[in-house]
Amino acid sequence: MLLVYDVTDRVSFSDLKVWMTAIREHAAENIKMVLVANKVDDLEAREVTRFEGQNTARENGMMYFEVSAK
Repeated sequence: MLLVYDVTDRVSFSDLKVWMTAIREHAAENIKMVLVANKVDDLEAREVTRFEGQNTARENGMMYFEVSAK
């Protein structure tokens, strides 16, 4: 399961908690989740640090990737 948030939008990062809870409640017990940070090309508008993303992924047993759709 891919969970994607926008690094330029802190609310999208905060909403991950809601999505992770819903997935854990409704998906198979052994589901794998991957955290993807999008829009990393927009350095000036970045609101969520790489550290925050990596830490959230590590705490939840997920792989972490930073990408740009640009």
